[in-house]
Amino acid sequence: MNENVPLKSIVANNLTELRKEKGLTQIQLAELFNYSDKAVSKWERGDTLPDLETLKALADYYQVTLDYLVHEGSRKEKSQYLLKEDKEPVNTKAIAIISCMIAPLICVAVYISLLLSLQYNYWLAFLWWIPVDFLLLFIFAWLWWGKVQRTIYGILLSWAMVVCTYLELGVDLPNGIGWQVWEIILVGIPLTIALLLWMQVRIKPKEEITETKQDENMASE
Repeated sequence: MNENVPLKSIVANNLTELRKEKGLTQIQLAELFNYSDKAVSKWERGDTLPDLETLKALADYYQVTLDYLVHEGSRKEKSQYLLKEDKEPVNTKAIAIISCMIAPLICVAVYISLLLSLQYNYWLAFLWWIPVDFLLLFIFAWLWWGKVQRTIYGILLSWAMVVCTYLELGVDLPNGIGWQVWEIILVGIPLTIALLLWMQVRIKPKEEITETKQDENMASE
């Protein structure tokens, strides 16, 4: 390690390179670790260092050791600090598309099964695959994507569930009673508002709160 280069700069450069290799923006990384993009920007500029617990979490996420983060050099030069061999990145979009194709097949199977066994033409089965697919996309967004995608798919899931539930009641309940409870569709409005508010909520970690107080103190001085 070059003693003339500050440790903060070395860690900052390594964190920046690793994030870019993952194809993440600062905002996406911040959401994954429950920090603000401002905090991530400070790390990558070398203004501050993450606390040891966060630094270890970042190293585990990038599949490197802490030694990797504090040493200069290319990935090949620091190969001894890799936790495992590089693998091809998971194509999350392909997995999502393939998974979403399964739901319509299941709905078709349910429709045919009910038609053959009970002579029941359950055409609503072809609509229920929509909320099922949005549920899968919401799960994938939670696992792999950002808060924006989670919120979008959460809203679409809510409205799809509300609409399908209304149609189910309208078809199943006798004398058209189900069609009269159209107010159930309005449930989608508070669900949408709740999801939009949830998108804005983020609990600040202690380190970020401390940094904010330090910034305020420096500004007041």
